[in-house]
Amino acid sequence: MKRVALILFLVAFSPAFVSAKTLTAGTGVVMRNTGTQAIVLGYDNGSLEIRSWSGALIASRSGLGRITALENYRSRGSVQPKIFVGSAENGGTLRLIDPVALSTDVTKRVGLGTITSLWAWQRWIYVGAKSTSGVGTIYRLDNLNFGTLASRTGLGEIKAINDADTGTTKDIVIASLDGSGTVRQLLFDSLAIRSYRNGQGAIYGLDTGDMNNDGKDEIAIASTAGGGCVKMLYNTTLATAGQITGIGAPSCMAMGHVGIAQSDDAGNGKFSIAVGTSGGVMRNYAVTTATGAFSLIGQRTALGVVNQAGIWGAYGTDVDQVVFMNSVGGKIEFHIASETLVDMTKFSVTPLP
Repeated sequence: MKRVALILFLVAFSPAFVSAKTLTAGTGVVMRNTGTQAIVLGYDNGSLEIRSWSGALIASRSGLGRITALENYRSRGSVQPKIFVGSAENGGTLRLIDPVALSTDVTKRVGLGTITSLWAWQRWIYVGAKSTSGVGTIYRLDNLNFGTLASRTGLGEIKAINDADTGTTKDIVIASLDGSGTVRQLLFDSLAIRSYRNGQGAIYGLDTGDMNNDGKDEIAIASTAGGGCVKMLYNTTLATAGQITGIGAPSCMAMGHVGIAQSDDAGNGKFSIAVGTSGGVMRNYAVTTATGAFSLIGQRTALGVVNQAGIWGAYGTDVDQVVFMNSVGGKIEFHIASETLVDMTKFSVTPLP
């Protein structure tokens, strides 16, 4: 739920077949030449598209390797929004691109391995990469020149990265496939392990936020355990604060405060977790902070594959919305929805060939 003004989608991406190519990654960006929000879409054929919230094509680029991860953040030393692009060619390539000059790389680094996840924070870009033998490594890179500042290897494939406030400092939280699904809380600078918990199933969603106002971010994960589950973990100890099971195979997840009923101003001790599944179901749950109990407040079905989800103030007001994207019937659909998942903004578009 962090950096909501810039980051459209906050969790792991689930690939879905769309038209003749496969949608593999997405993020949001502000176009500095117009000041408008836009969506960046990456595909398995190495192409990128930037589209407006109405679905209109703004720019495109082709000729890259398979796009494996996208992230957006304003780089140190510049007030201009940029896109971080992970692609498969040259042993795994990371690019920094100005969305207004999509065809030009600002910075590039090759040979990182298959880039499976990206998270930009302050002066750094955190990169999850996988070797040809399946070994996962997390890097902390300078976000301007991509120089390595720290790394940790010997992990499984890293599915998601986020940052978490411990009350006194910031940590980095990662979800990986080793250890039957492992969540690790790492020191943000050295990437030393503060705590970890394994046996969580294959994790396809990770988000953080202080939901009980104790100054520490809770950690939410969506995984395949328990027939598909969403679980809340306490900061540092990673003990379970609450969970719901039997939701089906998750594809994405986000946490935050949605709408009037779930907003911070309501003071009702609740927050929302929105979760999508590969079976085309999108749900929004109210979670009671004191007990960790989940109650369903909105559901949509027949969505194909729900690719990504976020919770943020899309309209610039003090009330947040659920923002999600799905692939169905050869088209990509983009939604800004209420807490009951009723669309307020929606477009449907067929990607370029």
